[in-house]
Amino acid sequence: MAQGSKGRDAGHDPGDSVPPGVAPVNPVPLTEEDLKVKRKLEELGGGKPIERGPQGQAETDGPERIGR
Repeated sequence: MAQGSKGRDAGHDPGDSVPPGVAPVNPVPLTEEDLKVKRKLEELGGGKPIERGPQGQAETDGPERIGR
């Protein structure tokens, strides 16, 4: 056995978040309706994430400062 394999499936990536056997290897193809919805969402989103700045302000005096 190769060093470091510890008997695991060679196709298993230890960084995978879904254990083998839980998610289908070959998912069901999208229906025509699914494809329409996917295209619409891609058009609405423009295909890239929205760039946003900070969302609020950090507290300057939280509970850790009580009594000081």
